[in-house]
Amino acid sequence: MAESIVRRNDPNAITPFWNRIPQFFLFPLSPQPLLFMLGVAAALLLASLLPPLRLPIAFLAVLGFLRYCYAVLDRAAFGLASTPRLDSQGAGIYRPWKQLAVLLVYGLMVAFSQAVLGTIAAHAIEYTLLLLLPANVMWLGLTNSLLASLNVVKLFGLMRAIGWPYLALCVFVVLLSAAADTVSYFLVFPLGSTVFAVPAFALAQMYFILITFNMLGYALYQYRERCVRWARTPRLPPPHSTSPSRSGGSRRRPPPWTPASSNCSTRVSRVPLPT
Repeated sequence: MAESIVRRNDPNAITPFWNRIPQFFLFPLSPQPLLFMLGVAAALLLASLLPPLRLPIAFLAVLGFLRYCYAVLDRAAFGLASTPRLDSQGAGIYRPWKQLAVLLVYGLMVAFSQAVLGTIAAHAIEYTLLLLLPANVMWLGLTNSLLASLNVVKLFGLMRAIGWPYLALCVFVVLLSAAADTVSYFLVFPLGSTVFAVPAFALAQMYFILITFNMLGYALYQYRERCVRWARTPRLPPPHSTSPSRSGGSRRRPPPWTPASSNCSTRVSRVPLPT
């Protein structure tokens, strides 16, 4: 049985995410995440040494890392402190593609607003999208649906379900992004244009991105009952994990922190944990 972050039969025992900042910073230094980051950095180093294969290797490394990030988010949303296996299949093979598609759509929206509406409107849309991005990552992680993750109504609903702590979550995400850029600069500047510059930059970025995904998953776990009360509708998008049905198709399964019954106050201890 995997290690649990809290006593699962006592929701009041859940530590708020802002009190777990040290644990979030230590998480990427655990053996499995650290090995994964070093593997991605080694792949990027190889790409630097093989110019014809630079772009394909770099693109595959980014996709593999994003897939691992969503595996981290999944485990944290379960309320589990253990790290996912390096070969974890829990993240879903298409979620990295969908996340890149979301970023592309966001970029196109900002560019279009800049060309049509002007700079002020473009900045307003850009900041709004940045505010929605954490909710987008969490909702994509739960539903595995590109359209659902682009649904602004759903994203604002998730933000409202979490409440004011969502703003604190956004502040932490912005600070982590700024820290990643700062650390990247101090790592890359001494290396100049050597082949080690790109792997060093990638290591710094991956470290803080893993912290972010772990924090977002934990926030879902911390506010799971609020999210369940908001999300339990007949139109809830299908989750990313499905299991075969007797008819040969697939049947829906609730998100990992969803209560087993229709009673939203059901304790999470009723949900079987992965081994």
